Amino acid sequence: MIQALESFGLTVTQITEEMTDKALTGSDRIALIRKHLDAASSSEPYLFVFSVNFFPAISEICRIYEIPYVCWSVDSPLAEIYSDSVKNATNRLFLFDRQQYTSLSSYNPEGIFHLPLCTNPQRWNSIISGITQEDRSKYAADISFIGSLYTEKDPWADTLAAANVPDYLAGFTDGLTKAQLSLTGCNILEDSLTEALASQIISCCPKKFASNEHSVINMDRYIAGQHILGMHASSLYRIRALSLLAERFPIDLYSNSPMPEEWNKAPSMTEKNGIRSRGPAKTLTEMPKIFHLSRINLNMTIYPIRSGLSLRIWDVLGCGGFLLTNIQEELCDHFIPGEDLDTFSCPEELVEKCDYYLSHEDVRRRIAENGYRKVCEKHTYQNRFAEMLRHIV
Repeated sequence: MIQALESFGLTVTQITEEMTDKALTGSDRIALIRKHLDAASSSEPYLFVFSVNFFPAISEICRIYEIPYVCWSVDSPLAEIYSDSVKNATNRLFLFDRQQYTSLSSYNPEGIFHLPLCTNPQRWNSIISGITQEDRSKYAADISFIGSLYTEKDPWADTLAAANVPDYLAGFTDGLTKAQLSLTGCNILEDSLTEALASQIISCCPKKFASNEHSVINMDRYIAGQHILGMHASSLYRIRALSLLAERFPIDLYSNSPMPEEWNKAPSMTEKNGIRSRGPAKTLTEMPKIFHLSRINLNMTIYPIRSGLSLRIWDVLGCGGFLLTNIQEELCDHFIPGEDLDTFSCPEELVEKCDYYLSHEDVRRRIAENGYRKVCEKHTYQNRFAEMLRHIV
């Protein structure tokens, strides 16, 4: 993002304390930004303040200083985005998920926009061009998945395991989760909860979620539906899909997540097939090599990303990799399934598609090349920031 901004002739000053001090408070952020804004000369003032994701405290200080606050949301769930501060007239908020945008746009029609994510092929090419034979031996795979299983980020699984949930509530959430797992391309979790049920789910959960009474939506339903049940369903889906796939094919899994116990006991997890846990992949040095050298790269979008495309989709294509992804509402706005990438609607279809593409190398390679050309032409950070700057300056 910094490189893209500089490519338009802008000078970027970085405030990096947030990256090293995770205990930074809203007051601390305000003090840091005030220091920079006050130091700016009247002859060369800042054009705007920018952040990845939305910080209400930054929005408020920009409102006071009457300087545009620009942010690009790249995550969901993202509770802060529903703060009353989204109404500030100085905001220029760009949201990667259209449903996230739709839920908020009426609160600030002149200051909230939809802007999908993208990739940086130039950066990835600088790594891929240096791939060695050792890299090929280390990273080449039939099927790879880089991402969390969310086993360590599933507060509802911990709650159920601790027997903290009344039977009726456990039964309701189990049925709701199973219904969600059977559906493709939509999220029913939050909309299926009453305020009373949402409150009960949160009260049972040992993980504490920050509440904000100054919000534009009912935060209990959002937290229960997206942060709690949404992450629970996402974890169950990823484990189920990978388990089914591993009965037929070997899979290289790059993740920080603890492996499910059942994987170590499953008779189908043989030396020929099964999950090979590779640990985490370094984003800037290892990830592009894995995407490029894997015959099939998987994407499974978490349920709280309700319509948008996760960064993994863009980066796989930006590395020249072949992608199999779940169907997502916004996918066909940018890509043609079967031409630029391919999709699956359920774990069973994922198995069928992997079987096909592993035996049709020419088709797979052609699709990967098409996807790479398309993101290079239309979906780079320069493309996105050109669109962004039209709404700012």
